[in-house]
Amino acid sequence: MLWNEGPKMNCRWLILFICSAASSFAQPEKLTINEFCSKFDVSPLWTSTENRYVFGFIGDNYRRIRIKILSAKKDSIEHGTYHIVGKSEVGRNICDFSGAIKVTSIEVFDRKHFGVDESYKDREILDEGRIKGKYFLSEDRLQSHTGIFQGTFTTDWYVDSAGLLRYDDIEQEADGFCNNQFIGIWKEYNSKVSKICNWGDYRIPGSRKLDQGAGEFSPRDEYLKFGWESYRNAEFGNDSTAMREESREWWNLSEKMMKSNQHNDQEIPFDSWRSAQTSCRTVGIVTDSRSGAPIGSCFVRTFWRLSGAITDSSGRFEIKTPCDYVRLTFLRQGYWELDTQIVVSGSSPFVFHLEKQDSTQPRWIAMQKCKERLRERDIDISSLEFNVTPGHPITLDTIKNGSVHLFYMVSYQELVDSAGTELLGKSFWNCQCVPERLIPDAAHELFIDAKTNEVLFEIPPARR
Repeated sequence: MLWNEGPKMNCRWLILFICSAASSFAQPEKLTINEFCSKFDVSPLWTSTENRYVFGFIGDNYRRIRIKILSAKKDSIEHGTYHIVGKSEVGRNICDFSGAIKVTSIEVFDRKHFGVDESYKDREILDEGRIKGKYFLSEDRLQSHTGIFQGTFTTDWYVDSAGLLRYDDIEQEADGFCNNQFIGIWKEYNSKVSKICNWGDYRIPGSRKLDQGAGEFSPRDEYLKFGWESYRNAEFGNDSTAMREESREWWNLSEKMMKSNQHNDQEIPFDSWRSAQTSCRTVGIVTDSRSGAPIGSCFVRTFWRLSGAITDSSGRFEIKTPCDYVRLTFLRQGYWELDTQIVVSGSSPFVFHLEKQDSTQPRWIAMQKCKERLRERDIDISSLEFNVTPGHPITLDTIKNGSVHLFYMVSYQELVDSAGTELLGKSFWNCQCVPERLIPDAAHELFIDAKTNEVLFEIPPARR
């Protein structure tokens, strides 16, 4: 009967029928950010690319920086957060960093890619897309020229037929291919110095002035002197020396050197890790801060223990250093460790004053508390070096600005979440317990209340 009610009524019923049929064959909903973060572990996407294809620059002159993410661990509670450990290299200056990468959004592509000549067309790709987020990576304050990396990133991915998350290299043979694009700044500790710092796989975001390549990354001639010459010679000149340099596992260099260094009465050979600078002889005298008397048998070492010396009976030492600046550490039983950085200039001896340890000092008491806590953990303290420094009351502002005196904290957010109530607004002693051989990831850090001498917060190696 309805069909006899005229063409308009018939059209209405036809449209309703089509819509109803279409709804029964609706496409599955796209992944949400929460579903993605809960289901997948992104960490392999940031560690799988050969480091010789990870390019980066720092500063307006596009100086080369090399970044290596050594490990990325998914947070067991906040699934979008990953705890990061890695290293950076500028010139021959290698620094450790740790921090966090947080996934904040997800984009699932409407149209899948199948690569050059559609080589992936026969493979079932369930999903393809991009994640975006932010990162906060802090370098070790004990090392030279250190600061904080922070900014945003994008990473492309796809899900294969087995439901596994994969690094999206589908278009790798196409011109201009890139992935893992990090855009941000590097900010030096305790300074207003801030530099643009970007890096990525195969291409660098924001590098138009530097990169002249069409199909692949290629630095312009005027920037070769800023660390890019070996890459040019290796990739486009087939230079065997340059090829070895580009394939060098620079992030393992410091660990090999640390394992080989030992304290003894002989000078430790100065390594050529800063070979671009001339080696100089730095002369100094070590004295008691109270009496002014010379201190003999004091061990003096440069950063990363690349060179070392022992003071004679007059407190004098001579050591090989770079010719611009150097960080020196002084160790003598019965005295507090001194760690200082100097500008190397002239031939006049530098004078360094060590403070004698006294069992009545709050600093001494804090160190004993630190040792007591480690003994409770069945940790052999005989192999540890202890450095206790005063910490000033912490506020949320100082944490977020990255100016808190924390060497190994994974991220400022962890401090707020885990130790905010214990540390905020309190004066404390910061006790760093570092293995004599500088074994990676084996250092403890404790925060001891300056008034009660109670342990406020502890960062064991597992948390680093």
